[in-house]
Parts: sequence; C-alpha cells; structure tokens
Amino acid sequence: MNLFLETCWTQEPEHYPFFLTAFRTGMRLGELLGLKCGDVDWHGKFIRVSRSYKLGRTTPAKTGRVRRVYMSDQLLDGLKTLHLARKREALRRGEGEVIEPYFIGTACTWSKTISGGCSSVCWRRRG
Repeated sequence: MNLFLETCWTQEPEHYPFFLTAFRTGMRLGELLGLKCGDVDWHGKFIRVSRSYKLGRTTPAKTGRVRRVYMSDQLLDGLKTLHLARKREALRRGEGEVIEPYFIGTACTWSKTISGGCSSVCWRRRG
C-alpha cells in the first residue's frame, strides 16, 4: 500500500488524494465517489458518509444512515492540501469558491480509472 501511494504521489499526484482516502478510511467506492467537501469535519478529523454515487446517480449510503469515518493525520493533511489547491484554482478562474460537485474528483473520472478505462501510472509497478 505504501509503495502504491508513494508512486501515486510522485507519478500522478492528482490521483493521490483519492487513493489515500480509500486506503486510510476503507470507504466503499460509491461513498468515495459521492464525497463532498462539506462532508469533511476539519476540526473533528472525520468524514460524514451519507451518500453514494453509482451509475450516474447519487443515493443515500448503503445502510441509509450517516456514519463517521475518522481521518489519520496523513489523510487530514492530504485533504487540506487538496482543498487549498481547489480554492486557489477557483480564485484563479475568478469563481471565488470551489464549485466542484465532488471533493476528491469527479465521479465519472474515478469510475473510469477504477474500472480500467484509464491507464494510470499508479497502476504500474515502479521499476
């Protein structure tokens, strides 16, 4: 896992937050795809899991209940870095705020990556 994350960090850093969140939380794929910035409690160091994304639709999470997934310091730092980068990009575009519908990437992009529709460097073993 650490080698995989290190490879993502060095080879394709835009994928790193997604995989770091997946490995550090154990969240289901649909829950990861449905994650929004407002789901992250920066002070409490947890993520509220309340929705899932599947087949182009956002639905309540599998259990139908909201649950908390606590974040490691590494994950908290990684998501803060991503959030700040998204804010900077939004300001650069003149939007003033992050309007990305999903936090760690668009559901469509990650669905293609996970299903093999994208040949990411992260999937290749580092030589």
